[in-house]
Amino acid sequence: MKKLQNRILVNFLPLTIIPALIIIIVCVTLMERQIAETFGLMLRNGIRGVDEEFDFMEHRFLDNARSIAESEDIVAMTERQDNKALLDELPRIQTLLGASSIRVYNHEGLALAGGNYRVPTEYNNDISKKIVTQVLREKDICAVMKTNKGVGFDSFVQIRVKGNPVGVLEVIKLLDYDLLSQMKAEFGTDMIVYNGEHPQAITMTNASIMTDPNLIAMIGSANTNQRELTMEMVLGGLVYYVGVKPIMYETEQIGTLVFAASGEKAYRERMILKIAVLPSIAILLLTAIYMSRRVSLKVVQPIKTLCKVTQEISEGSRSVTADIKSDDEVGVLADSFNKMIKELRMHQNHLNVLVEEKTRELIETNKDLLNEMIARKKAQSQNELTLNLLQNIADNVPGAIYQFRLHKNGSSCFPYASAAFREIFRVDPNEVREDASVVFSVIHPDDYDGVIASVNKSAQDLTHWHHEIRLLFDDGTMRWVLASSKPQKEADNSVIWHGFITDITERKHMEEELVELNRTLEQRITQETDKRLIHEQILIQQSKMAAMGEMIGLIAHQWRQPLNAIGLNVQDIKDSYNFGELNENTIEQIVSTTMNQIFFMSKTIDDFRDFFKPSKKKLVFDVRKTIEELLSMFMQVFSKSNIDVLINTAPDTLPFTEGYPNEFKQVLLNILNNAKDAINSDGSTPIQIRGQIELTIENNEVKDKIIISIRDNGGGIPAHIIDKIFEPYYSTKGREGTGLGLYMSKTIVETNMGGTLTVRNTDNGAEFVISLEASAQQDALSQADL
Repeated sequence: MKKLQNRILVNFLPLTIIPALIIIIVCVTLMERQIAETFGLMLRNGIRGVDEEFDFMEHRFLDNARSIAESEDIVAMTERQDNKALLDELPRIQTLLGASSIRVYNHEGLALAGGNYRVPTEYNNDISKKIVTQVLREKDICAVMKTNKGVGFDSFVQIRVKGNPVGVLEVIKLLDYDLLSQMKAEFGTDMIVYNGEHPQAITMTNASIMTDPNLIAMIGSANTNQRELTMEMVLGGLVYYVGVKPIMYETEQIGTLVFAASGEKAYRERMILKIAVLPSIAILLLTAIYMSRRVSLKVVQPIKTLCKVTQEISEGSRSVTADIKSDDEVGVLADSFNKMIKELRMHQNHLNVLVEEKTRELIETNKDLLNEMIARKKAQSQNELTLNLLQNIADNVPGAIYQFRLHKNGSSCFPYASAAFREIFRVDPNEVREDASVVFSVIHPDDYDGVIASVNKSAQDLTHWHHEIRLLFDDGTMRWVLASSKPQKEADNSVIWHGFITDITERKHMEEELVELNRTLEQRITQETDKRLIHEQILIQQSKMAAMGEMIGLIAHQWRQPLNAIGLNVQDIKDSYNFGELNENTIEQIVSTTMNQIFFMSKTIDDFRDFFKPSKKKLVFDVRKTIEELLSMFMQVFSKSNIDVLINTAPDTLPFTEGYPNEFKQVLLNILNNAKDAINSDGSTPIQIRGQIELTIENNEVKDKIIISIRDNGGGIPAHIIDKIFEPYYSTKGREGTGLGLYMSKTIVETNMGGTLTVRNTDNGAEFVISLEASAQQDALSQADL
């Protein structure tokens, strides 16, 4: 029983020692954490104070620089670009402001004076010119920047004359030992300023700290990730709470600022706490051992009796009893043993039967459990596949899947947000699981109230929430997002939305461009239409002028006979005078004959002049009459080429259409001239067969179209070019053709007159077909002609 007693002691002892040890360890850990957090908070407050002091200094340096830039002497020197006067004045101003360096730039961004008080070319670098150009165009700038002398406050302010910038004043104050010592006295933290990888200023007395590998690694990590880091470390044999903060200008890192607060006091407090814990642990162990031994002795005695009874039962005795008189659990156990002995024999046989039955049931149960385990494994595997699929979908959809919870007290959070949430709101999803205020802080001020109102209404009505939101970030970037989700009421009366949010900035830009495009579309269409009409008129006139030489020849041919008649009349006056036959009747006859010839010549000129005059507006005109007017002018050209031109008009043809009659004549003349040239150049046509061009005028069945067919016997158009003859500048006549005739003809018919112009080959020539709309005004015109 000694072993049992020792075992009870061993088993009971941890039940008293372990909880006490856990309580002591937890208390010590909490106290150490409280000490560390206290000193860490001191460091963070120091960093925050330095940041605020930097902001204050930027404004102070900017105000000082502005006061200097507004002085009359500086304005006058800069306006006349007086380098010498500036070089004499700048040292005094630098001393007055306590600045590290002062420079003056002209209105072109070039340095006039500064630095070592001459005009150094190294100051005209790209960064200085970029900032100076920005200040000249926009506003003054003051920020912590990297200069050629180191990291410091750099102020750029405009020098103005009558409100117009004539130059820029740059004032530099380096982050030196004096400035850092001033901040150390105010905020109680040592500081180191790094210019790149090299220290620029330090307030610590132990310079070897700057080469500590742990500090260098911490600075490298902060610079790589471009974020602030804090941790506890040993520097120069002393404990410090260290903070590293990259110094940024816009997106460029220009230096590093290291903060160090002494942690020796915290270290001593933790050591005192640990030393004080050791006696407590020793006293606890001794007390636990004593109490455990007393308990084990009291528990073991009745157990000895029960062990003896148990041994006799195991040896087959059924008459033994456990003689233990107590009201505790051991006494109850002894009574149970006595009853068990009585019932043991009775149940032994029954137990054998039950064992056999239960064995069979157990076998079946094991089979069922095995099948269930297999099914669960399959379901678990399927669940894992489903979860992986859902996660893959959430990570790759063009947007972010999220859950948004609005608590009853008005606070909110995002219990879940996919990885794309970071790209949209520029915040890690883990940062908003408890508090969503970071997300609401980037909502555009003009949209904020509307978003809050729509969320509250959706929570109240449990209706689908759908909203377009503008996000405005600290760098001035604005993005559009579309959010859509469904609300669900929870047991604690909070509301959770399950939804999706996506970036629609590009779509919004396209919508704005589309609105602007629609706004200016009609104006641009009108402008382009006017340009095209003018261009077409020019091409039409060019096409007419191309035939001018031939036209002049026709005029000369038509004038030849009237001129001969006039010449004969003049000679007849002389002969009548010589023979004494000149009287009033003779003169009257000669004048009448001569005036008739002159009228014929004048009409010829008018006809050709009207032909060359472009039509300015659409008119309703008679197609047959227009064709006859054209042929009366040019019939001799075709007769001279042995070509007969015939006009056939179908019975009951309605010949009126609306369009430009002179341009229509040009179309017909182009087609007729091409037919003439084809007939004259067709070597396959026998010489004894005269050329023939046949014009047919008719209506379609419903009489809403006028069909003009021009058919010739010139041999037709080669099949490989028939589809190209209406293209601009495509000619089958080589250098003799302009390639504009048929192109302009098709443009006039289809674009200007709303008809169609097609071509096809016939048995012995080509056929051009012009289809025009029959005019609804033709009846009125017909009655007017009557």
